[in-house]
Amino acid sequence: MMLAYLDPGSGSALVGTLIALAGALCFSLKSLFYRIVCGKKMRSGDEGVQLALFSEGKAYWGTFQEIVEELIARKIHFAYYTLDLRDPGLLIDSDYMHAKLFDARKATSYHKLSRVNAKVLLATTPNIGTPNYPLKRSAGIEKMVHIFHAFADISAYHIGSLDHYDVVLTVGPQQEVPIREVEKARGLKPKVIIPVGLPYFDVQYHRLEGAVPKVQSERRTQDKPTILVGASWGAKGLLSEYGTKFICDLAKAGYHIIVRPHPQSYIAEPDFIAKCQMETAAFENVIWDRDTTGVKAMQMSDLLISDTSSIRFDYAFLYKKPVITLEIPAEKRLEYEGQFMREIWTEKAAHRLGKVLTHQTLPTIVEVVKDVQKAGAFVSSSSISDFRDETMVNVGTSAKAVVEFLQKEMV
Repeated sequence: MMLAYLDPGSGSALVGTLIALAGALCFSLKSLFYRIVCGKKMRSGDEGVQLALFSEGKAYWGTFQEIVEELIARKIHFAYYTLDLRDPGLLIDSDYMHAKLFDARKATSYHKLSRVNAKVLLATTPNIGTPNYPLKRSAGIEKMVHIFHAFADISAYHIGSLDHYDVVLTVGPQQEVPIREVEKARGLKPKVIIPVGLPYFDVQYHRLEGAVPKVQSERRTQDKPTILVGASWGAKGLLSEYGTKFICDLAKAGYHIIVRPHPQSYIAEPDFIAKCQMETAAFENVIWDRDTTGVKAMQMSDLLISDTSSIRFDYAFLYKKPVITLEIPAEKRLEYEGQFMREIWTEKAAHRLGKVLTHQTLPTIVEVVKDVQKAGAFVSSSSISDFRDETMVNVGTSAKAVVEFLQKEMV
């Protein structure tokens, strides 16, 4: 008798393929059901669309999830456009949600998206309409609304990222001043700015309500803590600026390391990331995380080392764990809107979250981590809670605030 063998790598790939095919089948059957049984069509920019949501894919479902649920609960019809076959939004069965896939792998998808019609389009995506970006602003969109999917202000946005937006929905008051400074410096028409909160934060916030003791108990009981290294991509990232030597130093000291680059790194700089992985390959206590969300990595770890990434705020505000920031020099961020600002809010915020290290002080990182291990934290839990309340509005209810705004805009 002959037995077939499937190695783990191939098995994983096969399972992933089957899941993707199952998602495609479900979406196709849903579309067919609407067309044949219910006599409804999947709207793709027809004149009947008042509200459209645009998502780049699965990685942004945390932002749209509770907004979608709130729209459905209020019986508001809306279109949902996504570039990703794996987007969970495609599997929602509701008479009020009209979902459509614009497959990012097809060259025509961006062209079709650039022709949709809607009174209001809500998106997290910066750069829509900017030169060299494939997605143009459709002439059929009356009002384009940007919603932040992170705590950071626009200092880390590329120059011109929000030039074609009419409205910006912010996390809190700290994001308005940078926007106004950029508008004034570059002679832009002032946008409408509405503070609503941060929907993806609320998804995690609701999951953790009453569950913090459990999360804490599931952390590793070991002499050496687990360190999460959360890196931005490109020139503003710590891997680009500092390399992997400090990671290797921590690994040699016996710490468990989870390295989590921004998902865009695997798209924009794959060769560089592969090089960094090779440099740490000798250490069994260093792993690289490619999960869609960083939730598991944040729960498993005891301390975060990051750069300009907004993961620092998630880590501190949700889990109340210590953060170390590696400073990124201003000259490495000339392509970003921050060059038009007198001061960068996130740079000041870094000192309220924890320690800030530079090229001069990075060699002390093993000692700094030891100090954290002894003290348990750099800042008090109450201080972090106060900071969160200063920087966020509508904690836990941001989706309601977003939908209430959208309803007013559709009148």
